[in-house]
Amino acid sequence: MEAVKILITGSSGFLGRATAELFAKDSNYEIFRLGRQNPIQENYIYSNLAKESFTSLKNKISINFDAIIHLAALTDFSKNFDAELFQINTIATSFLADIASERRIRFIFASTATVVGSRKICINSKLTMQPDSNYALSKWLAEHYLIAKLKYPLILRFGGIFGFNGPSHLALNKSITEVLTKRKIPTIYGLGKAKRNYIYVKDVARMIKFGLENNKKGIHFIAGTEILSIEQMVTKICDLYIPGSLPIRTGRRKIENQIIEPSKDFPSTLNFEDALRDIQSSYLQTNKLLVKK
Repeated sequence: MEAVKILITGSSGFLGRATAELFAKDSNYEIFRLGRQNPIQENYIYSNLAKESFTSLKNKISINFDAIIHLAALTDFSKNFDAELFQINTIATSFLADIASERRIRFIFASTATVVGSRKICINSKLTMQPDSNYALSKWLAEHYLIAKLKYPLILRFGGIFGFNGPSHLALNKSITEVLTKRKIPTIYGLGKAKRNYIYVKDVARMIKFGLENNKKGIHFIAGTEILSIEQMVTKICDLYIPGSLPIRTGRRKIENQIIEPSKDFPSTLNFEDALRDIQSSYLQTNKLLVKK
């Protein structure tokens, strides 16, 4: 049977790498990566979506793919207007949607749970849209275009995604990375009582693959199954990575809970401790391979 051809954008990013690695392990798929690092590797398409025209992008994506998994994004929570943010998150998404529509292929889009507002305590599919940042607005506009243009898009709205070397706007990622690489004890900023259900990056990749293989469509909120306080998460990092250590605490600022109600159409996720163990195992294995080289 001929392999299913998948184009993954943002393949050099945090989520894109994890997703490409997951699909690459499955012989049923042939993976093509689209990114702007311009490496010399097989099945890699160089594209800077901040500057790409529709015609140029269409010419580069000349292969007859079976699906586009669009993970490329610029994440910026500042209040300043940035044209590049909308170029990448909205306009480039519309270009890719036009290509998918013309070729009648599946389209999966990584959006954000904050399209309903970043200060909501409980985020679910019943809330009205209130994007309160340019980043959320850029994703919300892209969602609207996909719904109008494509017959069966799959839009996944994610909250905080954690893992090794994850984006620093999520403090948890910095804590995980610095403990493993520098043996630096993590800090709890504020009281640490706010609860979250962050999701492990490899679980996100599994959700994307599950959505493709089970022909899921529509809009779904995706988050971790386990709900923990920031204090509980950081304490688990200390217990597992530096046994006997305790988190550093600073400030007394109170932060509200924010729980995302995950879609019942998608499977459950790893608990936080199992995810930490997987991160540690992958990190140690990678270091062993580097030492051997």
